[in-house]
Amino acid sequence: MKKSAAPALILIFLILAVGIFVVFRISRNEAPDTQNPGTAATATPEPTATTAPTATPTPSATPVPTAAPTAVPTATPVPTVAPTETPVPTLEPTAATGYEQTGEFRSDTGTYINIVVKWTVTGSGSPKTLKLDTYVESYALVTGDRISDVVFNIDGNVSYASSKAIRLENVGLTQTFLGSTSVDVTSGTDVPVNVTWHFNGTYSNRNIDTIVAEDTIHIN
Repeated sequence: MKKSAAPALILIFLILAVGIFVVFRISRNEAPDTQNPGTAATATPEPTATTAPTATPTPSATPVPTAAPTAVPTATPVPTVAPTETPVPTLEPTAATGYEQTGEFRSDTGTYINIVVKWTVTGSGSPKTLKLDTYVESYALVTGDRISDVVFNIDGNVSYASSKAIRLENVGLTQTFLGSTSVDVTSGTDVPVNVTWHFNGTYSNRNIDTIVAEDTIHIN
């Protein structure tokens, strides 16, 4: 029984396979032939809707930025400076000066060369100071440096001064400094003064050895 059943099963499988093949072929023959348009019904294509052209957008004008208003700077107020009172200068007290006497006397050579003695007495008490400044007064004059050529005799007190070189040319009457001296004197006295300049030269065609000026000074 087992040997007869196997061939029967095989036969049944074959019959089924043939049946499936036949059905498959029939179904293919009934399907429309898409590759042969002459035999099959031509399908009417549906009209495609025409798309309306899209309008090209007009570019908008580039907006111009509005300039921000410039703020007008406000002037910084300058503080008003109160006027300063003009300071009144303080006058410094002037030191009280002592009593002063002045005067002068001169020689007389009879020519245009002479000596002039200018004197000054200063001081508030006693003794006071007597100062003598001696000048030669002349027109043209040329001398060299000299030593102790000016001699002062003040009430018997003798002192000396040395004159510097002098060179005067084409000038008017001129006073040139020779030398000076100072001594202490007593108030209320008369002081005899003699000044001698050892010129030792020629002036206006005259030989002159010394030029002398003398006077008496009253000391107040």
